[in-house]
Amino acid sequence: MANLQSTISNPWNPFLPTPRDIQRTEELSQKSLLISGILSFLFLPAAMIYLGRAVNLVKILGYGLLFAIFLVAMFGFEVVNSKYIGFACNIAVLIEQLNTVHKARQRKIESN
Repeated sequence: MANLQSTISNPWNPFLPTPRDIQRTEELSQKSLLISGILSFLFLPAAMIYLGRAVNLVKILGYGLLFAIFLVAMFGFEVVNSKYIGFACNIAVLIEQLNTVHKARQRKIESN
């Protein structure tokens, strides 16, 4: 059974860099934190194109969908407000995008 606590290669954690992210460290480290943050918050497809990545974002949106289904099952449609779930997913995507650029910059500094 896979060790889900491992930080080396955990396919379930969307906040860890993918092998493709590590290969593209140079390119990702040159991206602007401000632009990637603004694009992530306002228009997600543009942010995906800007950074050239989508795998972790799809994981976050999938977890958000599962969270929404769980809340609806527990409390019903009347109590669950989709605006809050969407906002929480948007914030998670924003954090993940900024984290990607930040970690790429750290990897670049460590490699030099």
